[in-house]
Amino acid sequence: MLANTATFHFQLIGSQEIFHVQRFKISEPIACLYEIELLVAVENPALNINGLLTKAGVLTLFATGQAAADQPARIFHGEVVMAEQEGVGSRLANYRITLAPKFWFLQQRSCCRIFQNISVTGMIGKLFGEAKITDSDYRFDLKKSYPAREFCVQYHESDFYFLSRLMEEEGIFYYFEHYLDRQVMVITDHGGSFKDIQADTPLAYHPKTGMHQDGAVIYDVTQAQKVVPNEVVLSDFNFEKPQLALINQTKADTNSLGHYHYPGLFTNEDQALAATAIQFAAHRHDKELIVGRSDSLHLATGCRFTLKDHPDTTFNKTYQLLNVEMTGQQTQSLEEGMTSNGTEYAVTFYAVPAGVNYRTPQRHRKHLIEGLQTAFVVGPPGEEIYTDHLGRIKVQFHWDREGQYDQGSSCWLRVQQPNAGNEWGALAIPRVGQEVVVNFMDGDLDRPIVTGALYHDVNLPPVALPNHKTRMGIKTRSYPDGGGYHELRIDDLKDSEQLYLHAQKNLDAYINNDYKLAIENDRHLTIEQSTYDKIGKDRHDTVGSHYAFRTGDSVSQAIGKDRQKSVAGNQKVQAGKDIHQKAQLSLVMQSGMAISLKGGAGMMTIDPTGVSIVGPMVKINSGGSAGTAKSASPSAADTPVAPPPGKAGKTPALQAPKHRQRDGLIFNTPDKESDRDVTPDLPDDL
Repeated sequence: MLANTATFHFQLIGSQEIFHVQRFKISEPIACLYEIELLVAVENPALNINGLLTKAGVLTLFATGQAAADQPARIFHGEVVMAEQEGVGSRLANYRITLAPKFWFLQQRSCCRIFQNISVTGMIGKLFGEAKITDSDYRFDLKKSYPAREFCVQYHESDFYFLSRLMEEEGIFYYFEHYLDRQVMVITDHGGSFKDIQADTPLAYHPKTGMHQDGAVIYDVTQAQKVVPNEVVLSDFNFEKPQLALINQTKADTNSLGHYHYPGLFTNEDQALAATAIQFAAHRHDKELIVGRSDSLHLATGCRFTLKDHPDTTFNKTYQLLNVEMTGQQTQSLEEGMTSNGTEYAVTFYAVPAGVNYRTPQRHRKHLIEGLQTAFVVGPPGEEIYTDHLGRIKVQFHWDREGQYDQGSSCWLRVQQPNAGNEWGALAIPRVGQEVVVNFMDGDLDRPIVTGALYHDVNLPPVALPNHKTRMGIKTRSYPDGGGYHELRIDDLKDSEQLYLHAQKNLDAYINNDYKLAIENDRHLTIEQSTYDKIGKDRHDTVGSHYAFRTGDSVSQAIGKDRQKSVAGNQKVQAGKDIHQKAQLSLVMQSGMAISLKGGAGMMTIDPTGVSIVGPMVKINSGGSAGTAKSASPSAADTPVAPPPGKAGKTPALQAPKHRQRDGLIFNTPDKESDRDVTPDLPDDL
């Protein structure tokens, strides 16, 4: 390598300054943002470092010596995310500059919002678009299709953290390609996305022995093996299919090192199959890892290379690169402070055998919600009660920046009830505008559940507090937009205790057996219209004292058999007009002392002294006729309307789910290959 020959160049797009690269360090792990740290010298000691921020820059690495013809230049493109002045010399000033992909700025954007019925790829595109990341800045290289997620929450997460979490959950990873005018994020889910490096393939193993070697080589390589779980078991529960056992297992051999997790965050068997395979691969992706050192410019994360000429032939195979770190310095590019060290360049890489089903470990885990939250019940405009067949509701969270306080603000949320059986239990559906308490199943943001409701200064309690602090109960409101209500109120104020019931319209009670009522004082009953009673058998009334009965119109009685009436004292009957008594056979009237009949000026008395008949004229067998008694025709009683009896279903008995193992989930590790193809071949749509 010729002395004082610069092999590393840096250019800041749009700047006229000349940057002399002294040192650089590059780190580009897979499924992470790369970072380029530069120490540069500039003749301008008053460089506006604030003006450097967010500008694009290109670092170019040139091969030297005999290998230069075989190795094209290596380009790194990035945006300036940090700049600082390190020191000023007599002619040159040193500046430290950090470059990162434009996706780095997603770390500076955070939000609390809800995505509904959108796939992971759709969310990636949406967030990239919001950050002005165009289609030319990334591309999808996916084999699988990803279904829409019904409900997905970004909560106090940066856009970058949120998208990283989603991709890790789905088994998606990414790496970068670099061009003069941009960097491109390649988003993929399969090993076929790893391409061969641009040059130096295959790379020979040639340790540093002091002898010159033409071309780039790998001069140091070590292998590491580590213990990893042999089994992944995930389990979950789907309330829409409560009797479906959601449990799946993926294993490599019969050892007992296993990973079990609940909830597995899936709702059906296909999702369970995919989730177990993804987590299994993530746990084992670096079971066999090689670490090497090289002077090749083109070892790049997301690529693969072949190693040859290693004395241990088990090393001579193809690898896929998971992390590449580069360092370099060239002090001979400067006139002041120059040393005789010349240009130095080194690469450290981390790789796994080609064919390993790479999946990114879950580095960005979903935040668990601790404690409760509140939200407002929402629905379509004008609707007061918005629910589905399970009594679920929709809410607007206070932190949701994008919700419109309508039926699109959330998914359906289940509502906790005091009791819930199969067509029996308690039910109270929160109404639009109410503030409700929301908890999260297993702390999962994507699984909210309503656990209660709250009063506030607009929605006040149904009684005036604290004046009526002894009252409790239930009060409803007529729907829609009604002013009426039902109420069941209990007042525990001493000496004024009360159980109060108000029905806005109908009160129906259906009793399958006895109904008993004991009142120790008075009973008052007011019926504004009619009352209808139907008694299938006997009726017994006992009145301890006075019995008063008054009707404003007529009284009709129809007695199917006998009627017996006993009066211990006097009985008085008075009719404003006529009294008719008629018997089909005999009419017997008996008195212990006397019977008196009086009509007009005539009278007849029967007593122990005899029979006395008095009248202006008494006629016996002298013509005339007796009046005829009219037959009674009582009106038939109207039949009362019975309330519907209703029904209660039977809650099915629970059974412990059998531990099921689906075809293709359990398989053995190959005898000689440590971890290749150990995960099942999954359908493209998983």
